[in-house]
Amino acid sequence: MEDKQKKRLLAVCTGNTCRSPMAAAVLARILTEKGLTEAYTADSAGVAAFDGQPASPNAVTAAQEEGLDLSGHLSHRITLEEIVEAERIFVMSEEHRALISKAVPGSSEKIAVMQLPDPYGGDLEEYRRCLGQIKAFFVRFFEENPLCAE
Repeated sequence: MEDKQKKRLLAVCTGNTCRSPMAAAVLARILTEKGLTEAYTADSAGVAAFDGQPASPNAVTAAQEEGLDLSGHLSHRITLEEIVEAERIFVMSEEHRALISKAVPGSSEKIAVMQLPDPYGGDLEEYRRCLGQIKAFFVRFFEENPLCAE
């Protein structure tokens, strides 16, 4: 199945260098573990991102400790097309939800708010804590909203 035909799960934060890249990496692992990589793809974006920025060094390290690879990540600003095409959008705050809902009216039903504080500028322990919160959120979310291959 081509990527365009896959259902897209999109993680969104502000700068696309901390929370959303970690969330997309966790989502990708979940898709692999559930055998759903043919049906879904995981990606990330930022509502105020500067295109082409690498993931924060502490995000890279925290992810690496969990066996996730952010070394090739480059940030990008979310597009209207991504909002429209996404099957589900995971945002880090109510502010992100409001911005996306305003940009594409009717998109709010596919947005889930994770409500995670931004670790930007924090130490490695803050990033580890954030990654743990991301993992815990997805465990709970997918228990209540299972992904299916169709």
